[in-house]
Amino acid sequence: MKKIALIITAAFILGINSFAQQDNTETKDFWLELSVGFNKPLGKYLYKFGTDNEGFAKNGLMLNFAAKQNFNDFFGLKFSVGAMVNPVNPDYFHLNVFQPDVRAEFGKWFNIIICAGPFFYMSSDNNIFELTLSPCLVNAGSPPVFYARYDANLNEIVYKNEYARGSGLSLGINPEFSLIQDIGSNKRLKIFFNYLLSKSTIEYENRVYFKDENDEYKWVTHEKTRSVQIQAINVGVGLIF
Repeated sequence: MKKIALIITAAFILGINSFAQQDNTETKDFWLELSVGFNKPLGKYLYKFGTDNEGFAKNGLMLNFAAKQNFNDFFGLKFSVGAMVNPVNPDYFHLNVFQPDVRAEFGKWFNIIICAGPFFYMSSDNNIFELTLSPCLVNAGSPPVFYARYDANLNEIVYKNEYARGSGLSLGINPEFSLIQDIGSNKRLKIFFNYLLSKSTIEYENRVYFKDENDEYKWVTHEKTRSVQIQAINVGVGLIF
């Protein structure tokens, strides 16, 4: 992920050097924005050995689309829809996945973030410094998990535990600071840093396959909830047009 972040930053710098000399003779008040970035989980959402984990999340990626309306030389409104994707550590749900008679498969966190709020900016030559203060809705999507244990001969499954992808809708905050560069023809490049924080109650289905007292296999389904604090920073680049 560090290499990806370096490549993104290098591409941004090359773009600035290539287009900085172009004149932007037209102005407009409505802008669209596409951005991609490196995602770093924080707090209990981050997997860290020996700590109290809620999300077991590892570094991931974020994508975002936004529409912006300027009202004057320093203020505007912004609406955005984004997705944040994080793989999980194999210790997720404290399953023992390192035994020879065990097979486990893990999905990824897939969180959708919808934000709307004001932004403030200052211009200096071709550079724009922008601060966005956006409350948001976060639809947290916990990863699906499949866990199976086999008999001594590794031929037959004797126990299965499945967690369906969970979901939970909550309020959050997502402030962002951006450095924006005019590149001419009503296009701009930006490098940004933002922070996401939201506390979600996630509902999911847990299905367990095991032998009952009559030595017969059966499925038992449980509806469960869990609380997860989604906390992360995102750093990346975007194109504004």
